[in-house]
This record gives sequence, structure tokens and C-alpha cells, in this order.
Amino acid sequence: GVFTVYEALQPPLYYWMMAPAMWVCRGLGAGLAGEVLALRFLSSLLASLVVPLVFLVGRQVWGAGRLALGCAAIVAVMPGLALDVARVGNDCLAVVLFTLLTWLAVKMVQEGLSFKLAAATGLVLGLGLLTKAYFLTAIPAVLAVLVYGCWKARGAGPANAARRWAGA
Repeated sequence: GVFTVYEALQPPLYYWMMAPAMWVCRGLGAGLAGEVLALRFLSSLLASLVVPLVFLVGRQVWGAGRLALGCAAIVAVMPGLALDVARVGNDCLAVVLFTLLTWLAVKMVQEGLSFKLAAATGLVLGLGLLTKAYFLTAIPAVLAVLVYGCWKARGAGPANAARRWAGA
């Protein structure tokens, strides 16, 4: 039978990012245990970017720093998340990119479509697709946000539709 290495089928971005750390560890003679600990530390450090990103999402949605801070604090103490991202694997990068993608989408809906936001959203979605296959599920949502942004920019948004309906 054919032996399949399933980890080799994973999207490559996380592994490309961690390769320099592996080379440094090997150059320092850290050994396998040292390499694994270094990669786990870097993965946890990378995943910790979720906390300020959740704060940004909360502030964008509610406009209140206290609610946003509460959301970020809850994410910071989630034991399941900490266990999942503290291993050598691409989940730590995926959770950061998906949170960033969520913030950009909410920002685009609230502030309106701009080339800068659309480009950033496309870039983050592309990086996400290079990180985890489940980013495929974000494509319809991103398309919906872009369609809504175009619709709103053309003056067909809810506020303008209500004014037209009222005869203003």
C-alpha cells in the first residue's frame, strides 16, 4: 500500500514561517526537544495576536472599549484555545488570520467599501487559504460583504432605500 503523510497535505504558510526558527534551532544544536519547545513558544506567541484582534472586532461592533476589552479577556483565558494553538501546527496562524478577516469584514460593512479594505481582505483571505482548508468557508461570506459594500457604495444601501421609500 501507499503510505500517505497527511501533514504534507496541509497548506504550507505556517510551515514556511516556522522553517527559519527550525534552522536557527538546528544551528544552535538545540536537539529535537529544543526545536519543539521553540516552535511551541513561537506558535503561542503568534496566536496571542488574537487577543488584540478580538478587542478590535469588539470595538468595531459595539464602539465601546469596555465591552471589547471584556471579549478580549474572555478569549485570553480560553483553555481550549491555548491548548490547541500551543502545539506545532498551523492552527495558531489560522485563528489569527480568521480573526483578522472577521475584523476587516466588519470594518468594511460599517465604514464602507474602499480599495484598501478590499485589498487587505483579499490578502488575508489568500493567506488563510495558504494556512487551513477551512478558509474555503470564508469565501462566500467575503463575497457577500463585497457585494453589500458595492451595493451600499452605489447608493442602494438600507439608509438610501428607506429615504427613497419615504419619498425624501
